[in-house]
Amino acid sequence: MTIRTSMAIGLTVVLMAQNSLARDLKPVWLESDDYAELEVVSARHDHPAQLTAAQIQGLLGRVYKQENGDEPVPYFSDDELRRLPASLATLFAKAKPSDDILFGSSFRQRDMLFASRSLNAGRLFVEEGQLNLIIGTCAEPLDVGYRRFHRHRQLNHGSRIKPVSNLPCELVEMHAATRVDKRPDWISVPLTLGPVRVITNETSVAQPKINKASKAAAPAKAAAQPATVLPPPGASRMAERLQVLKQLHKDGLINDAEYEQKRAAILKDL
Repeated sequence: MTIRTSMAIGLTVVLMAQNSLARDLKPVWLESDDYAELEVVSARHDHPAQLTAAQIQGLLGRVYKQENGDEPVPYFSDDELRRLPASLATLFAKAKPSDDILFGSSFRQRDMLFASRSLNAGRLFVEEGQLNLIIGTCAEPLDVGYRRFHRHRQLNHGSRIKPVSNLPCELVEMHAATRVDKRPDWISVPLTLGPVRVITNETSVAQPKINKASKAAAPAKAAAQPATVLPPPGASRMAERLQVLKQLHKDGLINDAEYEQKRAAILKDL
């Protein structure tokens, strides 16, 4: 074998290795990589908390964010609200007063099927009848190579001490969600409120992973969570129409007969 042939073979092997490495480092995050786990902190919460998956879904659906002065949009995508609540409900049921519930989740920007996933992460806890959310990661793009080491990349879950610097979004006070200490990364929602977004379970998706140590310690009662029962598609729009109609009648802009006629027409579509 000549020296030139040996060099050609060597170069081919190097190129093949580089291509293989590039494939290994492809920035991919799967729905099954989402996770929820407990973390001991120096605080006292109202835990354990008996919250259903449907209740958590409705409360988190009230959380909106704003980026670069744009119109507020939900912090959690519909897909995240289908995947996360069941695992969160399990952890809330077994959490101790000194535990935060950490989560890491992903979504596709603008719900585009082939778009890379963006990442959210934060911590949840219950205090004085409020569900508290502190975020540390907001629609963050993937970094290359996190899957190479077969573990979750280290997401920032935020902190009570101070907000994360240069967070690309801020949480917005709307739908009865209010900021805590005027912080843009910390918001609370009363537990008594219902959903403002209708999330349908049209597709079967992977459930977030629960920390194995936490899962082993979960009580049997907490493991069986109630099924998520959600309003049918269009129910939210119908409720809005009924609310507007009621206000028009209250303001005297339509009479009793007109009110009853229009109300019957709206309910007919139910």
